[in-house]
Amino acid sequence: MGLGNARRVRAHQVRRTRSWVLSAAALGMAGAAAAQDAPAPAAATQLDAVTVRGQVEGYVSRDAGAATKSDTPIAETPQSVSVVTREQIDAQQATTLSEVLRYTAGVTTQMYGADNRYSWYNIRGFSANDYTFQDGLRLMSGYFMMPAPDPYGFDSVEIVRGPSSVLYGQASPGGLVDIRSKLPAATATGNAGLLFGNYDLREGYADSAGPITADLDYRIAALGRLSGTQVDQSGNNRLMVNPAVTWKPFEGTRITFLGSYQDDDTAGINSGTFSPALKAQLAPYLKLLGKPTTIQDNPPNHNFDVPGDDLERDSSSFGYLLEQRIDDAWSLHQGVRVSHIGGYYKYTALVTLDLASPNVPYEVVRRQIHYNEEFNSATVDTHAQAKWNWGALENTALLGIDYQNEWDHYVGLHGPEGTVDLRHPDASPPPPEANTVDTDAITRGSQVGFYGQLQTKYDGRWIGTASLRRDWAPYEFHDGLQDSDVDFNDHKWTYRVGGVYLGDYGLAPYLSYATSFEPNTGFASDGVPFKPSLGRNLEAGLRWAPANGRASVTLSAFDIHNRNVVLTDPSNPDQRSQAGEVRSRGFELDGTAHLFHGLDLVAAYTYLDAKNLATNSAVTQGKRPQNVPRNTAALWLDYTRPRGWLSGFGVAAGVRYTGAVLDYTSTYRSASSTLFDAAAHHQWRAWRLSLNLDNALNRVYEVNCGAEICNYGDLRTIRGAVSYSW
Repeated sequence: MGLGNARRVRAHQVRRTRSWVLSAAALGMAGAAAAQDAPAPAAATQLDAVTVRGQVEGYVSRDAGAATKSDTPIAETPQSVSVVTREQIDAQQATTLSEVLRYTAGVTTQMYGADNRYSWYNIRGFSANDYTFQDGLRLMSGYFMMPAPDPYGFDSVEIVRGPSSVLYGQASPGGLVDIRSKLPAATATGNAGLLFGNYDLREGYADSAGPITADLDYRIAALGRLSGTQVDQSGNNRLMVNPAVTWKPFEGTRITFLGSYQDDDTAGINSGTFSPALKAQLAPYLKLLGKPTTIQDNPPNHNFDVPGDDLERDSSSFGYLLEQRIDDAWSLHQGVRVSHIGGYYKYTALVTLDLASPNVPYEVVRRQIHYNEEFNSATVDTHAQAKWNWGALENTALLGIDYQNEWDHYVGLHGPEGTVDLRHPDASPPPPEANTVDTDAITRGSQVGFYGQLQTKYDGRWIGTASLRRDWAPYEFHDGLQDSDVDFNDHKWTYRVGGVYLGDYGLAPYLSYATSFEPNTGFASDGVPFKPSLGRNLEAGLRWAPANGRASVTLSAFDIHNRNVVLTDPSNPDQRSQAGEVRSRGFELDGTAHLFHGLDLVAAYTYLDAKNLATNSAVTQGKRPQNVPRNTAALWLDYTRPRGWLSGFGVAAGVRYTGAVLDYTSTYRSASSTLFDAAAHHQWRAWRLSLNLDNALNRVYEVNCGAEICNYGDLRTIRGAVSYSW
């Protein structure tokens, strides 16, 4: 299926670690710095801890810390940045990260159809779901055990387009996503509610924050969900609890401890139609039997895996965010998180037609595949920030070190082949249970990087940014079946330079050049180890951010080249080479605005000219890469009557367009789609009623094709909620 190739790609993107020495050193550095400046609490003259988290209100944000790891406003950042605020998430009732991102320029979501297990997305034509961050720390993933944080725990989401390796290490050349967690508050606040919808959705949620003592604040967000999906006999059940406590023990010190626990139980996500290649293979047999050739056009709720598909995933994490004001010039920031994801995943692979069966072409051979996996990770990021003036120059310097460590053990099993009758798929017996071990692997890897950044403002208008970084990324692979080990060790310099001019009327043109670094594991067919993939991006843009804070609009043009791309031979999936080079260039328009009292707007458009400049196949040479549309566009309008008759009542409407895409062989084309969303809501005192319809016209559409299956996108989703806030 289309997911099969993605699974193989993901298996070689994981970067693991070897040593905990650097982690201990980083923690010690932070502790020493904090101890230097820890007088007894006093104080009306107490220094406030510095925060790089932007203050957001409504749909428009003027700040985003992810692009620079500092308190630099978006208007002064030489890179395209978007922020999806809490208000927008609530207005659209997003329940996955993919849904949060679908009105953002440069981002293509729903890469593998209606899939509630993970959030697949591309940025500027490059896969970026493996480079999702939370509070500045990477959410690392295993083979199948990938994190899927629930949006109810988000305060906002920041999208940085273009390479960001200079501050984050290995990353996609297209960009990254940084989730900002809900944090404790010094004043009592919260909300609780119930959510209902089609597919038997029932959900309860609650979020409470406030002070415990003068130096201690808390927050806890929790959610429980029971739900089916658009796929027959499938589920989307979840339990989530995110506690947090902020402690202010000393002058200028703030430490926020963050925990999370999430239990996911999903099943039966594989739905779709047979690919054009398999339909062509079936056609002769259908004609011989006098049957219509459309018999394989299965409905969107069709489940090939019944009752074989199941994902059980438990994830937990604990960490802290330290902010220490040392004096008026210096501050120290540190983030630490340790995480665990464990569970199992089983699914059914459609292998081939059973041509020997008397029921040809109705019977298809399928095989049960089962993975057990335990994945552990640790991340640390420590950086110091200094601000000083030198004549007409205002300077902000950043110096930091980060470290990440991963350990993954996964065991794969498969069972003997069985068949499924396509005429009665839901009544078919399951394939025999997986019982033969074919994979037993332990991977360890790490990455450590040193980075520095200097931002200089001249005359209050001219801003220059220069950043430099050095990374080391060792990796170990142990094959338990062969009792063999393979070691890799990648290292690379990355950098970024850029400039911004703060003009009149809130206009700010900018220019930047940045590089990216993405390690690869494994060997080419000739036995040569893969080198890191290297990207570069030239970007120019014009940003409009008026002083009243009621709009943030960016028009940008970019040209990205990524080389040393690992490719799979379309004619032989077991053969891989590093002959790939991909170019992605185009322009984007991304904006949010408060047009007038009560009316908010979100608009996005992307033109993407992506091309395989070098491949290992004449079929894909010069073609667009897999799942990359040429045009995407989105528009969302939300109006709430501010006063008078029907005060507090609001309506919203949105439209999303995604252009046609090709499969990984550049052969099969999935048509473009235009989807309409609608919403209504009413605020009465502390109560809120809301109703959302996604894909309101219930458009049936395919989002991509693989070797056997073309996957359907999300059908009409209905969600109604009632909530109370305090």
